[in-house]
Amino acid sequence: MALPTKSSILNLLLNKQCARSPEESYEAWAQCKNAGRKLPEYKVVVFGASGVGKSALTIQMTHHCFVKEHDPTVQDCYWKEVALDNSDYILNVLDTAGLYSDQCLEAGDAVLGVFALDDPSSLDQLQQIWSTWSLQQKQPLPLVLLGNKCDLVTTSEDAHTDAAILT
Repeated sequence: MALPTKSSILNLLLNKQCARSPEESYEAWAQCKNAGRKLPEYKVVVFGASGVGKSALTIQMTHHCFVKEHDPTVQDCYWKEVALDNSDYILNVLDTAGLYSDQCLEAGDAVLGVFALDDPSSLDQLQQIWSTWSLQQKQPLPLVLLGNKCDLVTTSEDAHTDAAILT
């Protein structure tokens, strides 16, 4: 399933956290709202080293709030209805909680690799995980790199330069 490629601004419409599984939660909602009409679904897996802000980014996107304290060992899933290019989609987001799992990455249509700009080693860890996993795949998933925590960068020893080399 290919992601929409035409550039557009996402109109984030609905905030919901998965109550049970993403499929059960979405199906219940879709039957109410759309009288059985099922929207196209895209699954994004958010992964990276522990403490880089994966959960904070995911919760900010789906709930529009910043959570200062979060249990880093909990894997969560969230979903959101988005409008892109005059079409509605369901975006399922799996927050992997810093734990690397082949099964998590294989479940996605795309991957959001998160690293902390104030911690260059988090980019190294991300590269290592991705290169190991992608070598095993027949068709690699699209990967978007996201440098987080730019507000915490205090030295020239950050991951900006290393990340720029990867693009």
